[in-house]
Parts: sequence; structure tokens; C-alpha cells
Amino acid sequence: MTEYVLNGGIFTAESVQLFHPEDTVFPLVQLSRFPDGSLYVHDGHHRAVSVWLGGREVLVEEEYCIRDWPSLDSYAKPNLSAQWYTPFDLLTEVRLPDTRAFKSLVEETSPEEAEALIARLKHMYATAREHWTMVELAEAIRGPAFSAVVQA
Repeated sequence: MTEYVLNGGIFTAESVQLFHPEDTVFPLVQLSRFPDGSLYVHDGHHRAVSVWLGGREVLVEEEYCIRDWPSLDSYAKPNLSAQWYTPFDLLTEVRLPDTRAFKSLVEETSPEEAEALIARLKHMYATAREHWTMVELAEAIRGPAFSAVVQA
């Protein structure tokens, strides 16, 4: 994916199919924006890191969409009517890459039992945050030496 960016590629909804032809959903990088103006990558971390490793410091408009959230707390609570089944603390946790099986499980559960299930099975959709910046994530993926070369 980094080579794709180095060659001038951008991750539109259509171009993502090149990397995941077996998937049926090809979202843009999804950013979450909060009232203080802070932005967090919600979905598309690998593409965001590939953009950075490919020498671009920003996503282009065709690569992302933004969802506004009323507060950080709202991210950490389930909202069954909005199909928000994978709440987590954005400051200390990250969502796992593939939550489809977990979301299906929640949808098969009665609304009365869903929130308890979500709380009990958090390990199926979230884990502790280990990386805080795109640089840290890039180094975890490719190693510090590669990251230093890209920054030069």
C-alpha cells in the first residue's frame, strides 16, 4: 500500500478494492471529530500509515469522511439505535480491525441483553492502545529504521 502511495495513488472507495477484492465493503478512512476539534482515525489506520510512509503528510479529500461526535464519552457508550455496538475509551483503547462477527452476535441478541453482552465481550472488539501517533504505528509496522528513512 505504501508503494501505491509512492506512485501517486490515493485511497478512494474504488481503489481500496485493489487491496481487498474479497471484501464487499470499501469504506473511506473514517475520522471521528469531537467538539474541541480533535480528530481521531476511527477506521483505516493502515491506509493512513501508508499515506504517511508514502511521503504525504495529509489525506486528500477523496480518501476520508468525518463523523462528528458530541463528546468523547459518547464514543465510550453503546448506542443500539445507532448500531454503535463497539464502544471504547478513545484515549486508552483502540477498536480491533474486524468486528463483523461481534456485531452480528449483538444483532442476534435481544435489546434487553445487548448492552450486557457488549460490556462482557469487549475483548472481541477493543484492546489497549499501544500507539499514539502515525509515526509510532508506522514504526510498529515497518520498524524505526524505515521510519527514519521516510522522514529524511
